[in-house]
Amino acid sequence: MGQSDDLYIQGIRKNKTRSLGYVAEEIRTNMEVFVLTDAELQKLIDTPKKMSTKGLKKLLERKVENAYKRSDIELSSETEHSFYLRIRESLDDPTDYSAILSVKLKSGETFNLVRCNGSSHSHKNRIEKTKLFGTHIHVATERYIEMGYQSEAFAEESAEYNNINEAIECLMKITNITYKQTDENATLF
Repeated sequence: MGQSDDLYIQGIRKNKTRSLGYVAEEIRTNMEVFVLTDAELQKLIDTPKKMSTKGLKKLLERKVENAYKRSDIELSSETEHSFYLRIRESLDDPTDYSAILSVKLKSGETFNLVRCNGSSHSHKNRIEKTKLFGTHIHVATERYIEMGYQSEAFAEESAEYNNINEAIECLMKITNITYKQTDENATLF
């Protein structure tokens, strides 16, 4: 295997364009830029992921850090990648929260795939030049990565949730995260 073969990351294609400025979620290997396609990103989002009983306990008993309750939970999957459920909830503003699915690729790069945000702030989609108000869901897209933005900089308004617990349930549903339930009719919260 030659040096140029080392530049290839399985499941990722080489991006022939370079972005200017700081790129928060740019995936670099030996100074080459790699971008996941929308299909590859969706495959990561759709991958079945499981939360352990210990993870469920961490989710329900978030730790206070600075002005937020937080929790970072490693999820299991049958892939070579690692997935994390990350929760951030303001102690002062009940509309300031995020439920996030992050991935750490086998090659070591970590970035967010999906982020459910509260209504504490507006959001502007820079490429589409649209502004959102209210709760919104960020999703990683190929075009935003290629343009040098955070992977999940694109967002759409959502009426699926109105608080942090509903946002967590929404995120778990759309990203295929499950946990062991003792009662099939019980809800998470």
